[in-house]
Amino acid sequence: MSWELGNHSIEDEAHMNKELMKIEGALSENEAKIALYKYLVANIGMASELIMGVKLFPFQNVFIKTMMKKDFSLIVCARGAGKTFLTSVFCVLHAIFEPKSKILVLAPSFKQSKLILQQIEIFAGSAEGEILRQVMPKINQSTDFWEAQIGDSRIRALPLGNGDKIRGFRADVIIVDEVLKVPSSILEEVIKPFMVVNKDPVMRQELYDLESRLIKEGKIKEDERTKFKNPKMVALSSASFKFEHLYEMYQQYIENILDEGKKGGASYGVIQIGYKGLPSQYLSETVIEDARKSMSSSQFQREYEAQFSDDSSGYYSMAQMMNCTIQAGGNPSIEVRGDPQAKYIVAIDPNYKESADADHFAMHVIKIDEIARVGYVVHSYAVAGVTLKEHSKYFHYILRNFNVVYVIVDSGGADQFLRFANESNEFKESGISLKTFEGKFENPDDVRERKQEYNLGTQSIVHLQQFQSQWIQSANQELQAAFQHRKIFFAAPLKDTSYETIIKDKKWDISKLDFEAKNAKSLDGVYSSDLDKKISLLDHLIHLLDLTRSECALIEVSSTSLGRQTFDLPLTLRKETGLNRPRKDSYSALLLGYHALKCYFLLQDTEEEKVNTDFEIVLF
Repeated sequence: MSWELGNHSIEDEAHMNKELMKIEGALSENEAKIALYKYLVANIGMASELIMGVKLFPFQNVFIKTMMKKDFSLIVCARGAGKTFLTSVFCVLHAIFEPKSKILVLAPSFKQSKLILQQIEIFAGSAEGEILRQVMPKINQSTDFWEAQIGDSRIRALPLGNGDKIRGFRADVIIVDEVLKVPSSILEEVIKPFMVVNKDPVMRQELYDLESRLIKEGKIKEDERTKFKNPKMVALSSASFKFEHLYEMYQQYIENILDEGKKGGASYGVIQIGYKGLPSQYLSETVIEDARKSMSSSQFQREYEAQFSDDSSGYYSMAQMMNCTIQAGGNPSIEVRGDPQAKYIVAIDPNYKESADADHFAMHVIKIDEIARVGYVVHSYAVAGVTLKEHSKYFHYILRNFNVVYVIVDSGGADQFLRFANESNEFKESGISLKTFEGKFENPDDVRERKQEYNLGTQSIVHLQQFQSQWIQSANQELQAAFQHRKIFFAAPLKDTSYETIIKDKKWDISKLDFEAKNAKSLDGVYSSDLDKKISLLDHLIHLLDLTRSECALIEVSSTSLGRQTFDLPLTLRKETGLNRPRKDSYSALLLGYHALKCYFLLQDTEEEKVNTDFEIVLF
């Protein structure tokens, strides 16, 4: 972490402490309260330890002071640097030091926005958090927001969605976690307008009028007017690609810092710290080295060195994939139950090992747009560490909740999975018995043959695809072109209104489904309720789209001695083991899915051969 001087106006702790040391004699109770307040505001580390029992490193003091002093703060940190932890400390201190504060914590997912309040709850529940407990009742945990009351200040956490939910909510401090995943349009059109409304404007106007009268009477001077603090916004993120809006925001903040004092207005602060800037004992060296080995160089640069990087160096361009991602508020969005009028493709890259560190069993549900001739990934699944029965149950859920007209499966072991699924109780009770057809679409004659084999009425809709080198090369070239020409898209996060409707929909039942690896469930290993599980799935679906893009971005192409192209993870990443090792199964499922989309359109464009049943009697 480096310190850029700019034109800052940061109060000196030592100066405030010297002023307090000049106090002589006994203080009244009110004077003692004011002196204690000034001391704790100036000495954040002491305040944190006294109120919550949290001891801070010097760099953590800088973090929190930046949030307190600046109107706009951007925190770009290495993974594990403790952005959420420190922001939780800031929220508590600000709520106490600035009574009647309204603090709004936003994130793309509800799970993420709740983390800060969960951490505050941990502070209050600790043995050292007695003072905080005295001023903070139990957190109100509603289905669509969490709220903590500290004194007469309130901290509310809720998912951002497309911004509709927060339009009527007023706050003087806004925390935006994972700001990289928040569209720039929402930042500019929804979040920043909050900064226009001052805290307690009626009181401020009355005071302004009073001071204007006193100035006119000559009792005070203009520069002695009360100076109020502006509303604040704190944005948190890891570093991004340079083509993403976060880098533009970062550059603008730096420019504003260097210009601060020249043109007045709002104040800005940027904290950018990589793992090397942290105390030597803060992060495990083993974890750092494991991350270095398991990530691409550009990913490690962003995640642990907190440095912005250029586009992904792999076969697939992250910039192009982001250009094929529907922004929040757009359509279609993530779906948990399909549109009955729409048609869907399911792409499956199966894996049968039940170990949590095995490959994922991956599935994508692709919504077909027959007019625009494009597809949208609206639902995904990627799980390791559960049984084949659990995979089959989730596949059954997809078939029951989406109008699936085409299924494509990696032929390696597909028969085993389909046989198991067809013989399961769920499939039998639903009358589902899927049948396969050969996945050969190399010429018009092949397509006509597939047209005869494919039959939705008899459930002959499963395309078995062999992963041969020639097909792999062709399919990757097709998918790359699809991103370039915007033929395949990733769905948008749910709209706020859709989010609320979906989680309260009683017809949507996932109580018996597993959708996360055994080691990746909620903090206590179980879901607190069916509603909590539904919310977790909606958040998880957003994560899976990110995972798919990340896996694609890691794919490298190389040539064998025979001139064949191979598409795989970098060699160093393929050697990794463990639960969080890099995988490519969601990428493989997407590869299958786009190929299936093209095959489906070929079938629709091909007329069925008419079999001539007429006959003629020839007399000899």
